[in-house]
Amino acid sequence: MLFDRQFSAALSIQAYVPTLVGIAIGFAALAFSVATVRCPGCAASLAWLALSQKSSGSWLAWLLEVSVCPKCGHSSAKERNGEENAR
Repeated sequence: MLFDRQFSAALSIQAYVPTLVGIAIGFAALAFSVATVRCPGCAASLAWLALSQKSSGSWLAWLLEVSVCPKCGHSSAKERNGEENAR
């Protein structure tokens, strides 16, 4: 949004087009994260759980810090410990 006027002038397009393209990219990134950030145990969408159940100020912190699936209890720490013990 900071450079909409410069982009639109350089490309000879309407001033709102770069903003709409940015919004579309944001929605595509959101859809991609909801479709791909999943629990390996039960395939629950952790990104969707974060977005739908956490507050707007804490969903990202929760998503980055979560290590146990809230649905099935699958833990990424168990996988790491299992891999280390196998060596």
